Amino acid sequence: MNSAKVDRTSGRPATWSGFVLAVIVGSVACTGTHAAIATMTVIPRISGSTLNVSGDTDLPDGSRIQYQIWPGDLQTSEAVVLGSLVNGELVVQKGQFAKSVDVRSWPPGAIHVWVAFDPVPDQPQAVIDRFGSDGHLLTGPDVVDNYGTPRLLYVGGLNWSP
Repeated sequence: MNSAKVDRTSGRPATWSGFVLAVIVGSVACTGTHAAIATMTVIPRISGSTLNVSGDTDLPDGSRIQYQIWPGDLQTSEAVVLGSLVNGELVVQKGQFAKSVDVRSWPPGAIHVWVAFDPVPDQPQAVIDRFGSDGHLLTGPDVVDNYGTPRLLYVGGLNWSP
C-alpha cells in the first residue's frame, strides 16, 4: 500500500502543490530573459508625385522608428548637403506607421528608403520591458547588428519617373 500523502481538495499527491508553485514562480521569473522576436514590413509606393511609405509591425504602440528617404544615386551625406534627404521619426500606432513625401522636384530614377527601429535610446517603457534596457533581447528575421546593438532594419526603394 502506498503511504504518500494526498491533498484532500485536489486528490493529487501533497508534494505536487509545491512543484506547481515552483513552476509558476520559475516561469514568471524568467519571462524577462527570453529573446523577443520583432518583425517589420515596409512598403514604399508612388501615387502621382507622392511617395507613400507604410509599414506593419508587431512592435509595441509608441515605439519610435527612424526613417530616411532620398533620391537618385546620391549617398546619404550628399543628399544632406543638397537638401534632398527627408528624415525623421515615426511612432507605431496599432501596429502601423506611415509617411508621405512630395517627390515632384526630385529627378527621375531611384528613390532610396531606409527605415530602422533601434530598441535604445529614448523608447517608451513597453519597448524597454520587451527588448531589454540595452536591446539585447531583440531578435527576428530583419534584425541586424548595429555596432553591438540589434536593429530592426529595412533598406529598399523604388524607381520613379514623373
